[in-house]
Amino acid sequence: LGIILLHFQRQEEAIARFRKALSIKPNYVAAYVNIGNTMQSLQNFDGAIENYQKALGIHPSLPEAHNNLGVALRSQNRFEEAVIRFENAITLRPTYADASDNKGVVLLELGELDEALACHYQALLSKPDSATIHYNIGNVPVSYTKLTLPTIIHV
Repeated sequence: LGIILLHFQRQEEAIARFRKALSIKPNYVAAYVNIGNTMQSLQNFDGAIENYQKALGIHPSLPEAHNNLGVALRSQNRFEEAVIRFENAITLRPTYADASDNKGVVLLELGELDEALACHYQALLSKPDSATIHYNIGNVPVSYTKLTLPTIIHV
């Protein structure tokens, strides 16, 4: 029922349904992940992080929870922690394109341009038709130009 409520943009009611499921089955990992996803969509990043961590406490080898936790951490500018979560997701599922792409986005924000580009290209191997990944690849040279242009001008 929680998933259906989400399709109708009734996030608070969906969270209540997921919590009801947890009251019946306290180790229901999918409920924690869905609460985390819903809270993240409501920009409640602390709540999202808490629920992803609970999911990982029960099932530490769930790549989606690591990836989603990384996205929530990135939203709080906790970039180094986010990178670790994306790396965990990639270790668990080497072809996890979203985790590789997300890692690339964060590495770009950290100024690690070569590593960012490598992550985006790695993601592209698994999802060659992803517009988002192609867009993110395109952002790397633009950012590189912005970062190096003042150096070139002052030389």
